[in-house]
Amino acid sequence: MLALAMVSSTMIVAEAGADTRAGTQISNVATVEVTGKEGRWTIASNPVVLRVGERLDVALVRADDTAVAIGAGGATVPVLLTNRGNGDEAFDLSAALSDTTATVRGIAIDTDGDGRLDPADTSLVQGHTPLLAPGATLRLLVLIDAAADPVTAVALTVNARAATGSGPQGTTITGAGDGGGDAMTGATGAAASLVVPIGDAQGLPTLIKSQAVRAADGSTRAVAGAVITYTLEARFTRPVRGARLLDPIPAGTLYRAGSLTLDDTPVSDASGLDAGGRIAVALGDIAGPALRTLRFQVTIQ
Repeated sequence: MLALAMVSSTMIVAEAGADTRAGTQISNVATVEVTGKEGRWTIASNPVVLRVGERLDVALVRADDTAVAIGAGGATVPVLLTNRGNGDEAFDLSAALSDTTATVRGIAIDTDGDGRLDPADTSLVQGHTPLLAPGATLRLLVLIDAAADPVTAVALTVNARAATGSGPQGTTITGAGDGGGDAMTGATGAAASLVVPIGDAQGLPTLIKSQAVRAADGSTRAVAGAVITYTLEARFTRPVRGARLLDPIPAGTLYRAGSLTLDDTPVSDASGLDAGGRIAVALGDIAGPALRTLRFQVTIQ
């Protein structure tokens, strides 16, 4: 008779709490040790092997909060791009201004990290970054040309997407991951956007609008019944009088009653919507530098 002594296994694993790098092979072989009248044996199982897929994620933030103005020499906006995935990944970037009187000249790598364009810095070719290791951050400069006409206030929008692919969380790109495995988009959908307000020397206000979508299934799909949360950020750099925020409810959506807030304080629909049904919130006189944030929600019909 054989007596079962123990079962053991050998496994290649990552450090607890750390992301296993994309392309890593995880191999497992179990053994059984037995004892019989003829002696003792160790018998190995067949190996099972899998390759860790690549998770595609990205973060895009400003390098600092310094106010940006378009002067005679244009403007430079430093931003930080971080590979939040678990594999080597390149990213495609683009940038645009809300006012066509000024233009984005290009995006460069801030090689020396000084926040200014100089001979040490290199331009991205067609907005394509080099490969970044997992967790690596790349310092970038968005270059804006001087405007032919005075620019009072504009919004700079910078977009980044993983070169391998992007899409709603869980989108799979078969065979496109490191080492030949699959790639899958993570929580960010492998895409990020950054909006930077830019003013001129006159210090006029800037208004930045953003949106976030949440469907009933928890995804970010813009389907019927999904809720869109709009955020308006009005930034003032000097005193103004009689400020007011206006925003029409988009066609194809229905305003969610009671969703309006100003600086996270509820605003009644009676005082926050005008006779035409558009958002109309009075800010009053602004005494000095200030940021006022208005939010409301609509439902896609």
